[in-house]
Amino acid sequence: MQLFRRQHVVLCRSCVRCASSQYTKTVNLPLTDFPLRSDPRTRECEIQHLAEFNDLYRWQQNNQRLTKRFCLHDGPPYANGDLHVGHALNKILKDITIRYKLMTGHKIDYKPGWDCHGLPIEMKALSADDAWRTMPATDIRKLARDFARRTVEKQKTGFIRWGIMADWDRCYHTFDNEYEAKQLLCFYQMYERDLIFQNMKPVFWSPSSRTALGEAELEYVDEHVSQSVYVRLPVSSRSLPSDLQASLENMRSDSNPGIFLLTWTTLAWTITGNEAVAYQTEATYSLCEDVHANTGDVYIMATDKISDVANATGLALNPTYTFNGERLKGVEYFHPLAKDKTCPMLPSHHVTLDKGTGLVHIAPAHGMDDFNLSVKHSLPLQCNVNEDGQFTDNVVDGLSGMEVQSEGNEAVIRMLRKKQLILASMKYTHSYPYDWRTKKPVIVRASKQWFIDTDKIKNQTLACLKDVKTYPE
Repeated sequence: MQLFRRQHVVLCRSCVRCASSQYTKTVNLPLTDFPLRSDPRTRECEIQHLAEFNDLYRWQQNNQRLTKRFCLHDGPPYANGDLHVGHALNKILKDITIRYKLMTGHKIDYKPGWDCHGLPIEMKALSADDAWRTMPATDIRKLARDFARRTVEKQKTGFIRWGIMADWDRCYHTFDNEYEAKQLLCFYQMYERDLIFQNMKPVFWSPSSRTALGEAELEYVDEHVSQSVYVRLPVSSRSLPSDLQASLENMRSDSNPGIFLLTWTTLAWTITGNEAVAYQTEATYSLCEDVHANTGDVYIMATDKISDVANATGLALNPTYTFNGERLKGVEYFHPLAKDKTCPMLPSHHVTLDKGTGLVHIAPAHGMDDFNLSVKHSLPLQCNVNEDGQFTDNVVDGLSGMEVQSEGNEAVIRMLRKKQLILASMKYTHSYPYDWRTKKPVIVRASKQWFIDTDKIKNQTLACLKDVKTYPE
């Protein structure tokens, strides 16, 4: 019985092999060279070549049956690095648009190009150290131009590889002599029409990259920490209105207390450029006596901020006289760092009671609202900070060459404390603008910049926009 079973198993296996050999010849299957596994890196290129993807643009340009035209004005990419998903989204969506137009009977005009100027390219072309700070401008331009040229070729190869339909044989680059000549001609035409002017204005300035930045080039860091200070500014008593003088006289003791404006700032270094203190005309202000101090000093601040200021500074503030902000018109105070210099108090709508004391120190060279107020009241505009974010020689003795965001800020605080003008100092966490390229904090700094007077072409521009259709509406 055992032997039979073993022989039966052997016999069945043999039959299976024989049957398999016989039936293989009866199956009619197609013969193909199609590979068992695909290789996208080579196969897609072969498909593009066989389908003549790169010839599609040339073909449609020579097709006489296409009578309508569609021109794509493409915002050029920066020649500052490898392609990424942002490039893909941009180019593929535009490629869908022009292919749709081609299918609806349009002849396509699309001449691609590259923006080969600007800080993004310079940052990539230059070394990470500070050697570029002493390089001649011509050497920087050459390095940036060579880098841009290499990057253009890499990006162009990638766009063609994606199958983007365009006139790749006649691309433009912003460093082309022809392109730059047209830019100069356009600038000259604006100059002749009196649209170009140069002026000192505060701008966001990056000491780490030594350039002005636009709003789109900023990143706001919510966890930035500043050293905030409460600074008192001595008031010229003779400039006070009669009712404030009378109230002050009633509080005076044998110690002859002083009267001060109380301000708060997170940028102590800007006090070197102080030219005024702003107040809100609609707000209510108070004369507050520090009852625990031996001197009995009196402070002017917004009435609604007395409690917050007392908690922050430790002062025992007792409001003795309350008045409307309009009564501060004409009041003057002594500059905290400049000897024998008096500055005015000015009304301004940008003063709020959200934080601080209701009084804002004004440095026209270091704030947008400050600058606008200075223009309105003809305040001096002088920037004491250079392109590297350091104090210049025009500032108070002992500060020249110091970086305003570090040692310079600390030195100003020490000076104010030595003059007994700081009531409190503390760390303050808040949102602050950073350079999106270097990831370092920026400052606001007045510098000479070129501007286009858009007011002169505003009406003409608005008229042109009537013929422009935007999608979606």
